[in-house]
Amino acid sequence: MKYILSFSIIFLLAACSPEIKKQPNVLFITVDDLNDWLGISQAHPLIKTPNLDRFFETAVYFNNAHCATPICQASRNAMLTGLAPSTTGWYSNYNQKTYNESNKISNVPHLSEWMRKNGYYTMAAGKIYHRGISDIKRDSLWDEYVSVDEWHWEKPDYFEQNGVGYDKRFQPFPENGGKILSELGIKSGFSLCGGPAPLEELPDGKMHDEFITDWAIEKLKESRDQPFYLAIGYHRPHVPYTAPAKYFDLYPIEKIELPKIPGDEFTDVPVVAKAMALGLIPGGDHAAVMKLGDQYWKELIQAYLACISFVDDQIGRLLSELKKNGLDENTIVILVSDHGQNLGEKKNWRKMCLWEESTKVPMAFRIPGITNGAQNSSPASLLDVYPTLMDLTGQMKPDHLMGKSLISIIKNPDEMSEEPVITTWLYKNHSVRSEKYRYTMYRDGSEEFFDHEKDPQEHINLIGSRDYLEIIVWHKKYLPTENALSVNKSEIDNDRLDKIMAEWQDEGIPEWLD
Repeated sequence: MKYILSFSIIFLLAACSPEIKKQPNVLFITVDDLNDWLGISQAHPLIKTPNLDRFFETAVYFNNAHCATPICQASRNAMLTGLAPSTTGWYSNYNQKTYNESNKISNVPHLSEWMRKNGYYTMAAGKIYHRGISDIKRDSLWDEYVSVDEWHWEKPDYFEQNGVGYDKRFQPFPENGGKILSELGIKSGFSLCGGPAPLEELPDGKMHDEFITDWAIEKLKESRDQPFYLAIGYHRPHVPYTAPAKYFDLYPIEKIELPKIPGDEFTDVPVVAKAMALGLIPGGDHAAVMKLGDQYWKELIQAYLACISFVDDQIGRLLSELKKNGLDENTIVILVSDHGQNLGEKKNWRKMCLWEESTKVPMAFRIPGITNGAQNSSPASLLDVYPTLMDLTGQMKPDHLMGKSLISIIKNPDEMSEEPVITTWLYKNHSVRSEKYRYTMYRDGSEEFFDHEKDPQEHINLIGSRDYLEIIVWHKKYLPTENALSVNKSEIDNDRLDKIMAEWQDEGIPEWLD
């Protein structure tokens, strides 16, 4: 294999801080379904994230970072292997059986595997992969970990009644299971709900993410000869949007504003994109929310904000312990989300689309003695995490990595990169995001183009504008030339988008999408 070796950051660490003489530790924090509603981005006027705000004051924040694909399993697979979905065919959430068969992500070293091979003591808790600390059956990922079932989670009866067997990591559901279930009687996609968590019915009165933080804090107290790589994956703000009531109190419902949606929002949107926006609830996510009214929409936004502030507190506890034990002086901290989240923008909920709110992710690197509260708007991808960490820790890079190292920008945040990044959702749907624009080509050849300087909410599709012809052609050059079939498929078969559009041919497009 061909490797690239870089020790520049190690030399920089030693030069900037004489106390740092050994290989740096790494704290890798990933937050599920977290969009850019953070204090640093000012993307939502009400958000309160004091702990993350303090962290960003000592980090480099990439404010134009995007996922490789906007869904949990496939995004994490891409980030942790360094391989794009268009190369692996891993486009969505697939069943466990798929992991156990030979495929492109099972045949390369994953990030923690590589760290462990190169002398790091690797530890994990929470949602690192889609199903927890691992989705693949390999013992080479972690030296130490705690799985979801190792906590004393005895499900109260209401968990089954209201959560309908939903994974306990994401419990609890709000009272009555949420209005989509209790008032509309819909079970498919009913997890689009939120409300204060009934702490008296939770083990020790704690949310699952609090147990994760408790475990991580204990690991930080332990002494060891090896440098550590500690990966902590938080579940909130994933649906259902439940958190302790005190976090809801931060966001009075009367102060919640709804996103502005033009009446002609979908007149210039391709049919494939409309199929993406349909969502998981029969008849459509947005249609269900509208049946319950604007008040319910506001309640969902309030609940999502509450969950962000809740997980902000957990991250604050973790970072405080890092400092308390003197580890912050020799620990690289990386914080990312697996994808963004729509809260009704463009009538879309959850993620699973190629619009800004779902592809954009928080991404920050804190290097002790080097980073100092800078932001950079160069396009960045979660595929860049793996190669960047290799350079930050002075390790050889496995030759399969498809992302680029961001080390040069981290060392010099005024530096800009023009190379755009790619987000793919399902087979042969790609979005190219540059510093100022977004170009998308769907599998049927339909296109979108948005000017983010003039239209950051992506309301006006400029694909037919002559004024942008050369810019559009430039973006097209970055479309993937390889479009692997979905994993374990020998030929192209219909996926959920094809099935939705086939139904629409007979029944017509729902009025709210037309």
